[in-house]
Amino acid sequence: MMIIKLGGSIITDKKATCSFDDDVTTRLSREIYESGKKCVIVHGAGSFGHPLAKKYGLDKGNGDGDEKKLEGFSQTHSSVRKLNLKVMECLRNAGIPAVSISPLSIIRCSDGKIEKFEWEIFKKILESGLVPVTFGDVVLDSQRKFCICSGDLLIGELAKKLNANKVIFATDVDGIYLENKKIIEKATAEELEGIEVRGSSAVDVTSGMSGKVDVIKDISRMGIEVCVINGRKAGRLYNAMRDKVLGTKIYG
Repeated sequence: MMIIKLGGSIITDKKATCSFDDDVTTRLSREIYESGKKCVIVHGAGSFGHPLAKKYGLDKGNGDGDEKKLEGFSQTHSSVRKLNLKVMECLRNAGIPAVSISPLSIIRCSDGKIEKFEWEIFKKILESGLVPVTFGDVVLDSQRKFCICSGDLLIGELAKKLNANKVIFATDVDGIYLENKKIIEKATAEELEGIEVRGSSAVDVTSGMSGKVDVIKDISRMGIEVCVINGRKAGRLYNAMRDKVLGTKIYG
């Protein structure tokens, strides 16, 4: 079983608020279906979540009970749900029996880290022959009142709980870049230690590629293969799901 991350940078335009890329998401959905592989799908919030989260400072929580942040929490959750509905429509149209799971309903955090996760629902949905789909969202937090639970954070937990054999990050770049613009084609978690990676110029309140690399290292240390591919290029996701990776492969 594998976990697929459809990055917010490919299913939306992060530089234009609430801009959904229907064409790319439709193609990616077809590639997932045509691969014939069993998977869990996680998608980012992109321009439906990051601009609002930044505007209201939601990554810092709401320890002071700011009513404007309560409004921001509600707006952000509503916005990412709208994005999720668009993604779900593309998946279903491609023939995938997708079922949406909202992180707000099943996750509680403590100081930005997952404290409680009702992950068994993913296992039960998979066993039923359905495809669970979840996404980056705002959730409740025992220390900060609430926080952002990114898609990458979800993937780290799901990979461990579901014993995934592969995780694929579909992004808007050809792989993990070094500061000298060279792509890392193959590496181990240990070889990623201490390197500097190039980030994105788009609005991102979840640390972008540098934060993703931290998650990737944690996943690969579990013995799980991780791939970072360019989802904007046709066939890359399908090929990665069929063990033909054009991008970065991190060995478990």
